[in-house]
Amino acid sequence: MDGIKPIQSILFATDLPEDSGYSFSRAASMAESCDAVITVLHVMEKLPGNCEMFMMAVRSLQTPDDLKHASAERARREIEERINRLDAQMNKDSMRAADLFTGIRVDSGKPGRRILRHLQTGQYDVLVIEIRRPLVSGKRITGRALRKILRKSPVPVFVVPIDV
Repeated sequence: MDGIKPIQSILFATDLPEDSGYSFSRAASMAESCDAVITVLHVMEKLPGNCEMFMMAVRSLQTPDDLKHASAERARREIEERINRLDAQMNKDSMRAADLFTGIRVDSGKPGRRILRHLQTGQYDVLVIEIRRPLVSGKRITGRALRKILRKSPVPVFVVPIDV
């Protein structure tokens, strides 16, 4: 199979829904069968001004940068907890989830744009992205963003549907 690049590095994009255990396990299964590693990417969208001010007040934070930092740390902890839960569920004969998930990236901006920017670094061989059905806007990857990613991705994209 000359010319086909092996899968060694997977970018797994998640918006961290409560029921993302299935998509985490699918990404882990792919990584394990390909002897690859996974970097988890969570993109935080910018909050409207009033929401940002409200969240700063609720969390007793001084600046929007404090809020961004606190939110990113919270997302990192949530990702680490999900990896640990997956580790407890994985077959004891297989690799540990912590060995498969080697990086956590928390970024801010428009999800479609940020995911594509990470893919364009050339560090990843495939993208695994979770998508909720039906597609809705808000904190989830929208149909428009997914179409953009599918059109412009420099690597194959695997879409894991999450039923609501």
